[in-house]
Amino acid sequence: MTWRKLTGILLSAVCLIALAAGFLNVRNADEPNKGAIIDKSVLNKSETTQNTTPLPSKMCEDMIRLLTESELEPDMIEGKQLIIVNAYGTQAELYCFEMDSENSWEMVSGPINAHVGRGGVSADKIEGDLKTPTGLYRIGFAFGTAEKIQTDIPYKAITPDSYWVDDSDSKYYNSWVDAADDIDWKSAERLCSYQKQYEFAAVIEYNVNPTVPGKGSAIFLHCGETPTAGCVTISRNEMIQVLSWLDDSLKPMILITGK
Repeated sequence: MTWRKLTGILLSAVCLIALAAGFLNVRNADEPNKGAIIDKSVLNKSETTQNTTPLPSKMCEDMIRLLTESELEPDMIEGKQLIIVNAYGTQAELYCFEMDSENSWEMVSGPINAHVGRGGVSADKIEGDLKTPTGLYRIGFAFGTAEKIQTDIPYKAITPDSYWVDDSDSKYYNSWVDAADDIDWKSAERLCSYQKQYEFAAVIEYNVNPTVPGKGSAIFLHCGETPTAGCVTISRNEMIQVLSWLDDSLKPMILITGK
């Protein structure tokens, strides 16, 4: 084979390759999805996410918003029932949330009209300042004027001898006592004196374990439709509903936030 023939064959081969490449480019331009390199695992994952992940419900958004405003981390919530009180001045909105069997929070009621202290809310409460303390607290026992009520948290009935001590110098400061010979306080709320307010009530476990003298006492959730000396109030009917919902086995908590 002569050099001229060999050169001709090579040139022909190059031309054929160029024509083939041009044909493929034209085909790819006409049909961009054919011949494109796609990571199908990424595509399938994206499709699965879009099809199976629901958009947040309004209930979830409410809780996220309230927790964000309070700067509370969700893992700080130990229980499966949470009351959120969002205050503005002396008024507030109260929400009740509960974790379902799939560990998702659902709002079971709210917003409920509520009131807080006549001095608003504070992160640095002191005794007698008429302010409601902000923060996350456990719900303690319920109490009231009736012998028994419908609730699944511990309950105490008020008697004529039931007091809540607010004397910072007393060893019983910020606790319920039944009057006895060992009275060392100069100031205390006689609970039976508040028949309407404490007809249905629950203890907010503020300033406990340890109890700091002067940091505030007798912080309750109870009946009422006006600002308070530091407690949180809702209407009598709403209070009955909240108490009937609370369940000690779910470790109910309350978050008080706002300005």
